[in-house]
Amino acid sequence: MLAQTVPAADTQGAANVELVKTYVRAVRIATFGNNPDQDLRPVAERYVSEDYVEHTYPMDRPGREGYIQMMLKRPRQGAIPRPRPMPRHLPRAYDRWMRCCR
Repeated sequence: MLAQTVPAADTQGAANVELVKTYVRAVRIATFGNNPDQDLRPVAERYVSEDYVEHTYPMDRPGREGYIQMMLKRPRQGAIPRPRPMPRHLPRAYDRWMRCCR
C-alpha cells in the first residue's frame, strides 16, 4: 500500500503540520541555544509524552526524561544550522515514480 498524502484543504492535517514545525523549531532553538539544560525541559514537557518511545537512538532511560537526557548528550554545534534546500530533481523523480507505480 502506498502512503497517502494529506490534501492541502484538510485543516486538521495542516494544523498537525504546523504543530510539528513549531515543535521542531522549539527543539532546535533549545538544543542549539545558550542554555540547553534549562531550555530543553519546558519544550519536552509541552510536546513530548511521558511514555515517549524512541526507536532510532538508544536511550539510557525510557520516556520523556530519557528523551531529554539523550538530547542533552548530543554534541553542541553552536549556531542553529540552516536547512539545506531540497534538490530540484527530487520532486520530479517522486512524481515519475508515483505515476509508474500506482
